[in-house]
Amino acid sequence: MSYPISIIEHMGESRWAGGSPAALRLLGDVSGAPVNDLLAEMVHATAGQSFLEWQRYRLAAELDS
Repeated sequence: MSYPISIIEHMGESRWAGGSPAALRLLGDVSGAPVNDLLAEMVHATAGQSFLEWQRYRLAAELDS
């Protein structure tokens, strides 16, 4: 399947990767952070990852219909 170049370029963009972790309420520097803070970050990352996976499946289902 071929995609228009604009879609491929868009997939390579990241709107949040260049932003500050603090703006996303994340730890900036994790070295030496308390264990509870690190675990909270892992929970946050897992929830975000789960949401993105759900979104991906939802979009794929719509494309399939």
